[in-house]
Amino acid sequence: MFFKKKGSVEDYCKGNLETLFASERDAVSETLRQTRNDTALNAVDAQLYYKHLRAVFIQLMLIGLRRNAGWTRLWTLMFLS
Repeated sequence: MFFKKKGSVEDYCKGNLETLFASERDAVSETLRQTRNDTALNAVDAQLYYKHLRAVFIQLMLIGLRRNAGWTRLWTLMFLS
């Protein structure tokens, strides 16, 4: 079980990763990037920006998994599935 919500770690990861890599996610990220009206942020390559956002989200998800599911369980899910 994961957090207070009664669901499996596998379902949590699958749902979050599907959302993260959905094609419409880039459009939402681009809209948010443009509305910030930050010239330095707008000068960054869009695809690089999306890749970094995904990397940050994945790192945060892994932190949550390590704290709540335990490293042994996470290792099993990542490498033995």
